[in-house]
Amino acid sequence: MAPITVACSLNIYEAEAKGASSTAAVLAAAGVIEIRIRLRYQLRIKAYGVEELIEDVITPELSNPFSMPLTFLFPELSITHVWNMLQSLDVDANACDYLSPKIAEFAVDVAKRRGAMENSSERTVITVAEVEITKVDFIFEEEFDKLGDKLC
Repeated sequence: MAPITVACSLNIYEAEAKGASSTAAVLAAAGVIEIRIRLRYQLRIKAYGVEELIEDVITPELSNPFSMPLTFLFPELSITHVWNMLQSLDVDANACDYLSPKIAEFAVDVAKRRGAMENSSERTVITVAEVEITKVDFIFEEEFDKLGDKLC
């Protein structure tokens, strides 16, 4: 098979936290980041001028909230913290490298803008990162021919 193509899309925004994650974040004097990941795998045949989608699997959305201690408001620490959280979810290292700075910088900006240091128990704002990671495998002419020989 040819090299695998991996693509990431990211939608990041702030939202009001509800329930236990809000309370935990306030008690820990932390910001909350909720990562919502959807994985997609596609297998495509691209041979003899034809491209055909063979398999398209989309996983249910995995939602994982985690806190970011306010001591991590420094860019390097926050990026590393987010990278480690993504890695714990088995996200590809290249995707972690792409996503971590974007998510961390947004979360730090939200925490600073909303005065996270004030420790308001009434409302906690969280950063929500909706991530879709698509992995595409291609079967080209040579592999296609090999598969045909095995089936016949």
